[in-house]
Amino acid sequence: MPRGANAPLSYLLSSNAVPNPCEAASVQAEIDSLTSQISQLRARLKKREKNLRLYRAMLSPVRRVPAEIWAEIFVFVLPQKFFDGDHREQLMNLQLVCKTWRNAARLKHRLWSGLLIDMDDLETFPPVEKIVEWLGRSGAVPSDWEGLKWLECTLPFCANVEDLTIGFNFSFWEYDSDGNDVQQRLNSGFLLPKVRTLSLQNVFSPSLDILSFLKTPQLVDLDIGAGDSGEDMDCELPELVHKLIKRSNCEASFRCFRLRYAQLDAEQLADTLRGLPFLTHLTLKDVVVVQPNYSDTFDLLKQDAEPSLPHLEVLELLDLDHKFSKYSLVNFLESRRPFTMENGKPSFEGPPDPLKRLTVTFKPKVISERSQYIDTDDVIQVLKRWCGVSVHVGPITYVD
Repeated sequence: MPRGANAPLSYLLSSNAVPNPCEAASVQAEIDSLTSQISQLRARLKKREKNLRLYRAMLSPVRRVPAEIWAEIFVFVLPQKFFDGDHREQLMNLQLVCKTWRNAARLKHRLWSGLLIDMDDLETFPPVEKIVEWLGRSGAVPSDWEGLKWLECTLPFCANVEDLTIGFNFSFWEYDSDGNDVQQRLNSGFLLPKVRTLSLQNVFSPSLDILSFLKTPQLVDLDIGAGDSGEDMDCELPELVHKLIKRSNCEASFRCFRLRYAQLDAEQLADTLRGLPFLTHLTLKDVVVVQPNYSDTFDLLKQDAEPSLPHLEVLELLDLDHKFSKYSLVNFLESRRPFTMENGKPSFEGPPDPLKRLTVTFKPKVISERSQYIDTDDVIQVLKRWCGVSVHVGPITYVD
């Protein structure tokens, strides 16, 4: 008989007897009582289990994770750069979880070092105070800004920037050349004291005037990419680049020049390179040279009385057209240190050429009407075998 059961009804528990109406009412009362007690116990159990979880959570290893570890996790979870408002909102939402997460987010200065300001949408443009507050949390970490227009509004806040990328998205950067403030900026330039790499991406030729506003005394690498369409560089590219170097007084640090997806005449490119005798790295990717008088850039450089690019260590000619002629390049390389072959070995004139790496690649082409033989030329073989130059000449590939 169950503990606390009604004694007069106990015989029903050990038999198959049918309870009479009075006994049935008593049994139902017992059922209702037990059901009520079970419900109460379940409610108490649920409350006890909830309290148990809360107390266990207090001792959870996750709660003991240091803020520094959370900060590193945030770095992996969040975008490397905050390109728009949605990305910024992700960081702000993390701070709302708890005080520990907020402190962790503020602790990692790198999380606050990237910012995109889209000047095309003035209605959503944040107040300057908010911009300063955001980047103020980056501490001493170099800040990384990317923007479209009116960079004169933002560059003064980039004192810690080391790698500056300006993405134009094929938009024209415009300014009032007659404005007094603009003329003042043109005369003095925006000082970017820590910039070592300056990259202009998807830029139209007129927008290269931005170089006239900049002053980069620590500049090492200048990268100009006009975009896949091959922008016609009808601007004064040599003058813009040379004035940037002179204004910045960075001849001692400037070493690398990259030009990509551009079209310009050979004289224009040759003049640009002539004014950069301190270059050690030169990259030309998908650069179309419009040849005046059937001469290209390397022919023009070869004709200079003084050797051009005397300190060049790395030369990269990437995505060349399959019609590219090897002779101007080979003759230019040979002119840097002439030689004659004697008994199967080269006899050199002049000091060693500092060139250490040569890379040449070609665009794919549809029809196989021409092959390249640059890597089999005697000059290339001499550079590889006797001068220690690392040479890679990519084959011309064919597509259907």
